[in-house]
Amino acid sequence: MISEEKHRGPCRQLKTAKVTRVTNGCIPIGYDERHRAAPNAEQHSALAHDIGRVVRTFYPMRWKSWKAMSEETKNTVHNQLFTNYNLKDMDEDMFVYLNQLFSECYKQWKSDLHQCFQ
Repeated sequence: MISEEKHRGPCRQLKTAKVTRVTNGCIPIGYDERHRAAPNAEQHSALAHDIGRVVRTFYPMRWKSWKAMSEETKNTVHNQLFTNYNLKDMDEDMFVYLNQLFSECYKQWKSDLHQCFQ
């Protein structure tokens, strides 16, 4: 008997879209300088989830790593977060944190695809 694996459907960022719709504004990204991350686990989780969706949807698999990717491509995909998040007032530390999340998500996505096709 073959068992079918259950999978979740595609991520559509419905939760963050609802927050931006209810508040009539973009979600500000908080940053805790002491921990060099989001101020709470809920915000970090939501941001990482949305970044993962952007990476899986918009990043081509041409590059070996996040660092090897062109700045133009990185900026294009960063702009996908502008729909739900306020990225205008980011300082250098917040930008490093955001890039770290993108890098981790890209690396995990490549690893997942590699495992799937082995």
